[in-house]
Amino acid sequence: ELFSAEKLSNQVISDIATKLQLDMEQWKSDKESQEIRQKVNADIVDAQQAGVTGTPTIFVNGRLLQERSLSGVQRMINEELQKQ
Repeated sequence: ELFSAEKLSNQVISDIATKLQLDMEQWKSDKESQEIRQKVNADIVDAQQAGVTGTPTIFVNGRLLQERSLSGVQRMINEELQKQ
């Protein structure tokens, strides 16, 4: 649902949570939680260090996929298999 949204905003995200029939009390609690915020921030730092600039990002055996086509994925898989 988030990926299909044309533009994300707090209201759009809240509307999606409602549409998905999430436990809204839990959702609001988690959204405001410092512990959750710290986990998200740690994930952002990890992603930046790994070279992730958006989603979805694909890694094959720890290597960042540059050519995001079926042939590109297959080529990288084949390269990794040849290393074994």
